[in-house]
Amino acid sequence: MKKALLVFLFAVLFLVGCASEKSAIRDTKVNNEIQALIGAARTAIVEARSAGAEKYAKEFLESAESKLIVAEEALKKDENEVALNFAKKAKEEAMTAKNKALAGAMLEKAGAAIKAAAAAGAENSAPELYNRAEKYLLAGQKKKH
Repeated sequence: MKKALLVFLFAVLFLVGCASEKSAIRDTKVNNEIQALIGAARTAIVEARSAGAEKYAKEFLESAESKLIVAEEALKKDENEVALNFAKKAKEEAMTAKNKALAGAMLEKAGAAIKAAAAAGAENSAPELYNRAEKYLLAGQKKKH
């Protein structure tokens, strides 16, 4: 009887140990996933800055940076769900900032090209192309806002 009780206790202790080990492994995987997402958000913010987000999409860039800080603080406090959500949002907003910056820069270049074409006399020598270019530039500027 004592032998059976000892075997039972050993089995229970073994199972508890395995369960806590699985929990620790799961927590480590979640933590690694969040850290990877935070790293991706950080990279997206750097790319947004490089694309000119401070000029063309400052509000999205600042929002992404704020959300990244919240994600990092939440991770330090083991608030994994909060960290995960804010890291995702930070990455999304940084990507939006980058895309808006790229679009803004392209519109600016297109405007400069149209001005250069006008100075070269494109309105007279190629009016259809010039007017179409102006039309597309205006449409792009309206979409941006």
